[in-house]
Order: sequence, then structure tokens, then C-alpha cells
Amino acid sequence: MKRNRKGILLTLATLILVILMFAEVFTYVSLNISGNRLTTQLSESESVSAIGTKAGLEIRAFLHNEMLTDIDIIDTRGISANNIANRTSTASAVKALLTGKNSTIVNMSTYINSIEQQAKIEGKNLTIVNRTLTVFQVSPLLLKAAYTALAVVNVDGINSTYPINVNVTVPSASLFAQVYIGNLPPSIRYYVPVTITNTQNVPTSAPFQQKVNINSSLYKAYEAGNLNNIEFFYQNYTTVPSWLESGNSNTSTNTIYWLKLAQEIPAQSSITIYMGFANMTTNLFNNLSTGEAPQLSPTYAQYDDGTGMFNFYDNFAGSSLNTNNWYIVSGMNYTVNNGFTYRSTNTICNDVFVTSVPSFASPYVIDFYGNGATNDDMGLWFNAQGRGTSTDTNLWAERGTLSSAGPDALFTGNPAPTTFTEYAPSAAGEMDGNNHIYTLIDGLTNNPVTAERDYSAFMSTASFPTNYASGYLGPRSCGGNEFWQWIRVRAYPPNGVMPKVSVGSVG
Repeated sequence: MKRNRKGILLTLATLILVILMFAEVFTYVSLNISGNRLTTQLSESESVSAIGTKAGLEIRAFLHNEMLTDIDIIDTRGISANNIANRTSTASAVKALLTGKNSTIVNMSTYINSIEQQAKIEGKNLTIVNRTLTVFQVSPLLLKAAYTALAVVNVDGINSTYPINVNVTVPSASLFAQVYIGNLPPSIRYYVPVTITNTQNVPTSAPFQQKVNINSSLYKAYEAGNLNNIEFFYQNYTTVPSWLESGNSNTSTNTIYWLKLAQEIPAQSSITIYMGFANMTTNLFNNLSTGEAPQLSPTYAQYDDGTGMFNFYDNFAGSSLNTNNWYIVSGMNYTVNNGFTYRSTNTICNDVFVTSVPSFASPYVIDFYGNGATNDDMGLWFNAQGRGTSTDTNLWAERGTLSSAGPDALFTGNPAPTTFTEYAPSAAGEMDGNNHIYTLIDGLTNNPVTAERDYSAFMSTASFPTNYASGYLGPRSCGGNEFWQWIRVRAYPPNGVMPKVSVGSVG
């Protein structure tokens, strides 16, 4: 009887292997199992529970190895829904598979029945009951298989049961890219994980605008020439709003995106999102959630979603100022033509004629993309408490130019225009007549106040008086023209430090 029992156990292991060999009936999942890597070492003297446990461990090790080496995800588009595990909808089946909310359970009754019949031919009374084989995606990076069964072997009229419980989780980065996900554009085929790490001891705000630099040339094989087949998404496949600022070419080594993250990144923590690639002929750009800076589109601002991205935004499309954004005092010369040009003379250069309708309080970050004439004295007004007057307290940044009398500096008017205090002077001449991104960063209670050009600081001070912590914003020009393509206000990063970004490999 012991010899017969050992034979039955070995037959059972073989039968389980056969079960796994038929796993290609998984919805969207196929296993190409060779069958030569399973070894079974079961002692005939052990208890039924011990034998079942060892059998489960052997099967788990085997299934884990096969999932890592032989598993494949089938591209199901074009496959009839009737041929996919009796699902009624290809899209819903895939979505269910990948979200893990409704795992794909495969009915293998036909195969099990044939195995039991073969066992009878060999003189063994074997019944496999309570069978469940499940495969589902627990995240874009993890695929899970669960197999349970109860093998009942009758020897000399006595039933012995062998429970089988196998749970296997394996990385599936290479699988996710090939599958049509129900609530993403149908042509998304590849993705890159993007990990964002907040290194500071305070969380980000919610929402938070995150700057992401991508070396697009590394992914040229997946990108359209102007990068319009790219969108970002969370692990639950919902879209992360994005705004392509610059480097809109698949040959660019420094493409800058801004992402609007809905939830905070806790202190000293990371989140992972994904940059997805559709077919190169698919345009994912729109002016709602996946867009670009206004000057990058074929028609000005055609795909500009900046209004929904930033705390305050204007691209100056058309030929008139948006009075929902701007308060206008008569007496200043300006034009709007898909961009904003502000002109002044030396007699009125310290008056404030155009300011934002909303006011802003520290901490905040203001960016504008534009230029100033090299013979001008210009920059960004902030803390303009009054409008159309030169007597109220105010602050401006980037005053000096290459040919102006004074240096670049941060200034306060005490009050303007008769008395000024200069902070953090710089002789760089940041206004050079070319377009740049100019930034004014005001930390908590003005500590620090920093000016940047193209995200590189050229002056900073921690000694600003706290009464400059809030106010309106507007342009300042004295003796020339200042041009703004767009302007925005965005969230202040934790302690003034933008979270770090790392980009993984294409899956």
C-alpha cells in the first residue's frame, strides 16, 4: 500500500502539472510551461496535511518560476469577446483583470474531467474538487496568480484529501505595456514609471504642481515627434493633468512637464506615477488635462490646459486682456496679440496700471515666460497694494538689464517712487532681449525671496520685511517694452525644495 500511495502522490504532482499546462485559457494570460522543472519530494510517511503543504510549496515554486520566465500578456484588440473566457466585453474584461477588483477566474472543468478519466484508466480513484485558478493585476507592476484545489484520493475505500493553496505574485512591468486598459486611450502600449520623492520634513500641498524633467531622446522609439502621444497617469489608471512647457521634441534631452498632483506627498515619502505612450499617430493633447504651453501648438493655445493646471494662469490669447484676470487702470499703453506687451515711459514707470484681479499671500511662486528690451528697467511688480498710483508700498524683481544704470535686484518702494531699498543685487543683466522663464519665489513670511531665470537663481534674500507677504501682481516697465507670453502662479514646494524625480525603464 505504501508503494501504491507513493505512486498516487507522484501521479498527483504530475496531474497538477498538467492542470498548469492548460493555464493558457486564462483571460489574456498564457503560460508556456515546459514541464521539466518541477521536482517533488514528498515523504509517504508524513501526515496528509504535511504532504499537502509540501505539494503546495512545490507548486508555488514551480508556478513562480514559470510566471517569471514564460508568462505573456496577449494583445486582445481584434479578438472576439466570445473567445475570451466567455466575457461579454473585451474592454471590461481587461479593466477587471488589471484593477484587481474583479479577478479573472478560469473554469477548467473540461480539463479536470479529462484528467480524472485518465486516472481511472490507470486504476486510480482520483477526484479534484473545489478548484479555483485566478489571475489578476494588483498594480501596474505586480501580477498575481492564485490556485486552490482539493485532491481526494481513495485507497482501499479510505478517502485522503490533499489541500492545495498557491499564491504567487511576480513583477509584471513588461506585461502591462501590451494590454489595452479599459479607461485609458486604446492605443496606450508602453509606459515609464516616474517616482517623485519629497525629501523635506513637511508634505507638499494638495494640489501641487510638480516639475518633471525628461530626457525625451531616450524614448524616441515610443514618442511622436512633438510628444503629443504621451500622457501621465496614476496606478489606478486615472489621468494626471500635465502641461508640456518646453522641449517638445523626441530628440530633446530636457523636456519639461508640469504635473498637477491631486494628493499631497507626505514628508520623506515617495509616490509613483506613470508616463504612458500611445501609438505615434495618436494625439492625446487637449486643453483640459493633457496639454502644452500656448506657443507650442499649431494654433496658438490650441492645446493649452494651463488654466486648470495652475493656481492663476493667463496665456493672453486673442487681442484683449481678460478682465476676469486683470484689473486695468487707464493711462498705460499695452497690446494683446497672443501675448502681452507692456509699454511705459520714464514719467510713469513706477505707477501700477495693470494688476491681477486676485491677490496672493506667501508662500507662492510666480513664473512668466517672456522678455524685456536690453535698454529697459523692468520686471515683475508684486505686493502692489494700490493700483494706478506710485505712492503705495510695492516690490519688483529683475530691475536691471545689461545696459541699464542699476544692477538686477529685488527692490521695495518705501514708498515708491521717491525712496527705494535694494536687496540682493546681481550684475548679471538677466533681461537680455530673449525669451526666458522669470520666477519670483516668496517663502513663508518672505523668507527667503528669490528671483530665477530659467530655474536658476540669480538673487535671493532672507531679509525682506514681512509686510511684503501679500498683494497683487503685474508688469513693470520703464523706458521700453516688456513681453509676457504667459504667466502663472503655482504652489510653493516644501521648504522651497522641489521633490526629486527619477524615471525608470520602458515597460
